[in-house]
Amino acid sequence: MVTIHSSLNSLTESSLLRRRSFLASLAAIGLAACTPEDTVSSHGNGEGLSQYPVESLNEAEEAGILQLREEEKLARDVYTLLEEKWGLSAFSQIKPSEQKHMDAVAKLINRYDLLDPAQESIGIFENQKISSLFETLMTKGEQSEVDALQVGMTVEDVDIYDIDEILSKNDNQDIQVVFTNLRNGSIKHLQRFYTDLKTLGGTYEPQYISQELFDQLTIGI
Repeated sequence: MVTIHSSLNSLTESSLLRRRSFLASLAAIGLAACTPEDTVSSHGNGEGLSQYPVESLNEAEEAGILQLREEEKLARDVYTLLEEKWGLSAFSQIKPSEQKHMDAVAKLINRYDLLDPAQESIGIFENQKISSLFETLMTKGEQSEVDALQVGMTVEDVDIYDIDEILSKNDNQDIQVVFTNLRNGSIKHLQRFYTDLKTLGGTYEPQYISQELFDQLTIGI
């Protein structure tokens, strides 16, 4: 498994409790019928954040914002290339949402005056672990339509996992709002990919989130 969250500190006992509570409160969100559209609110798109205070960032919060910016770019870039390769509707319909996700994180970067790591060129990343993951995913995704859809699921799998990790170490209201809505969008994307994957006779085992959480998010599909 390629992990891209090693820069974050280990979870403390209190943060583990916060994470469990957070996951429990959001688990039901993934049980909604899957659609290609996001359910992100205007706050999730980075709008309307002026009502929340600009608070100091701890190291994990800053690292998390920068990491999610490139992870959303990873999703957009992978889906762009796999759409061109296979012409699958899941990629064409989800790809624009990933640009919106990138834009939402960019608003947090601007709000906290951080240096944006995202580069314009497709497949180019400052974070070398994300760059390596991109190459691994593209190698697999170019093999078949089933592999491509499994790659889409892996992208959303790691996205949900890392958002949960970041939120467990966050106490800034604006970050909480944006990232929670991005998580909701990733759940919808995971469900869409899984629906199409099963239609083609494919299967998927989660690589980042737990099997228990995966089962909760894909129940009924």
